[in-house]
Amino acid sequence: MAETKKLSTAMQTTSRDDDFQAWLVDQASALHARQHHSLDWDALAEELEDMAAADKREMRKRLRNLLFHLLKWQYQSARRTSSWRRTINNERDEIDDLLKYSPSLITELSLSFEEMYERARRDAGDVLKGAAKAIPATCPWTLEMVREPDFWPEPAPGPNS
Repeated sequence: MAETKKLSTAMQTTSRDDDFQAWLVDQASALHARQHHSLDWDALAEELEDMAAADKREMRKRLRNLLFHLLKWQYQSARRTSSWRRTINNERDEIDDLLKYSPSLITELSLSFEEMYERARRDAGDVLKGAAKAIPATCPWTLEMVREPDFWPEPAPGPNS
C-alpha cells in the first residue's frame, strides 16, 4: 500500500497525453486511495466510454468475420480447409468470451447481426465471384445458430461447391 501511495504521489503530474500508461496507474491509485481531488474526472469518463465502444467494435468485428467464414464454408465447400474451421471456432470462442465478461453485449450482438451479415455477404461476394449471386440478401441463419459450435452450413448447390 505504501508503494502504491508513493507511486500515486510521484505520478500525479503525469498527463494522459504525455504518458498514458503512467496516467492510468496514477488514476487507479487515486481511486483506490479515495483521493477524489487527484482524479481527472472528464478524462476518466472518456476513457471508460472508449473502453465500452472498443468492446462493441470488437464484438461486431468478430461477428462479421464469423459470418464471412460461414458463408465461405457454405458456398466454397470444395475449398474448405482446417484453417477455415479454426477461424470459425476461434470467432465463436472470442464472441463467447466477450459475452462471458460483458453479458450486456448480447444486445449489441443482436442489434448488429443483420448489418454484419450484409457486410460479410459483400465481402464473401468479392471472394466467391460467380457464387455471389446465390448468397441470400437476408441471413439464412439465426444468431443462436451461428454461435452454436455444432453448426456447420451444408454445401450450397452450384459450381463452387
